[in-house]
Amino acid sequence: MTENLKDRHVVVTGAGRGIGRGIAERMAADGYAVALWDIDAGTADEAARALSGAGGVTLSAQVDVAESSQVRAARDA
Repeated sequence: MTENLKDRHVVVTGAGRGIGRGIAERMAADGYAVALWDIDAGTADEAARALSGAGGVTLSAQVDVAESSQVRAARDA
């Protein structure tokens, strides 16, 4: 990771499973604080618990990114 990317926060959509979860895991391992957004609250929460248990800083949210109001609300939270 380059020096200018340290101490950053990222949002990963579809973070509950599959590629999104893999990206969230990698970002957490690289020291990012990760917001895990997924349309399925249960998988987002489970992924956040797993990453937090491994020392990552996480926040999970149920977000349907097709709904701009949900995206704005999650961003503001």
